Amino acid sequence: MVRKLEFHGYYECPINEGNLQLPSEYAQTLKYNGIDKICITISGETLSRLNYLILFPSRLTREAYEMEIARIKEMRGKDFAFYFDLLDLDDGEILIPDKFLDYAGIKRSDKVIVAGKAKKNTNVYDRMTVWEPKSFERWKPDLDQTLETGLYREVMENVQKP
Repeated sequence: MVRKLEFHGYYECPINEGNLQLPSEYAQTLKYNGIDKICITISGETLSRLNYLILFPSRLTREAYEMEIARIKEMRGKDFAFYFDLLDLDDGEILIPDKFLDYAGIKRSDKVIVAGKAKKNTNVYDRMTVWEPKSFERWKPDLDQTLETGLYREVMENVQKP
């Protein structure tokens, strides 16, 4: 039986020197499904100033990822591709680069909120978001309306391909 690759609820998680320990429920789901890479991007919410990170499982190899980023740079410019990266998942932990932490207002050693998120107009919770706790509390009531916008939407389907 295959366990669905879904992420429900939200959790307070420690971050230590940029190393984020994912909630054990999420980490177990990723491990069970053989996922060892996480693609990271930003919300891109310039109008609402809603800065958070978006994580989604990826089965891409580093080479396939680099080809996708080259395509994005060609289409949209290097600045657009700056906020995408492919991270190694090691025993439920990822190292988040400083540029992403800075964007979301997250300190390198603190606590963050990791929340599951559904695809637009579905009940498939296939991605995670990472928030600075005060930002999460401020925007939690509007979560479903706001999470579907942002930079990742255009390339999500290509990056998630096995």
